[in-house]
Amino acid sequence: DAFMELVTTAGTFKDGHSADVTVIIDWQTLTGGIHDLTVCETSSGVPLPVATIKKLCCDATIHLVTVDNGRVPLNVGRSERTATRAQRRALAAIHKTCAHPDCTVSVNHCQFHHIIPWEQNGPTDLDNLVPLCSKHHHLVHEGMWTVHLKPDRAIVWTQPNGLTYFDGHTTDRIPARPPDRER
Repeated sequence: DAFMELVTTAGTFKDGHSADVTVIIDWQTLTGGIHDLTVCETSSGVPLPVATIKKLCCDATIHLVTVDNGRVPLNVGRSERTATRAQRRALAAIHKTCAHPDCTVSVNHCQFHHIIPWEQNGPTDLDNLVPLCSKHHHLVHEGMWTVHLKPDRAIVWTQPNGLTYFDGHTTDRIPARPPDRER
């Protein structure tokens, strides 16, 4: 009954609350579109037409979870505050150490810092996370330094006086790009 009410009222319940929809999408579908293995179903495995999902999402709170090829969550948006195990592994694959340019503390001893703070609606996604040791994490939160992450994961460290301290890459490992498939 609740599901039918949800579908027939365009995703808004009688009490005014909207649907809470979690969209789980594999990386291949997200980057390349629908393919033979795309899944469109409820969390309990009931298949749904794409049109039904689109209607539900019109006025819903949507939580996007991006998964890798092994179905491990990499981007969890606002559904999780702390980095997941898979995100920690992914960040450790490109960072051996803290993301501060002068630091040698192992990534295994770092905390995962939200560039856009979680409290300010920053997502817990790879493009918003960097590993910081305790010293440099405190430098950002209490020392008034700012950290900006560019799309290519170059990092900009800005001092409290507004001067740029560092602008460049602090990644220690660059993941190999998969070879282009022949078509």
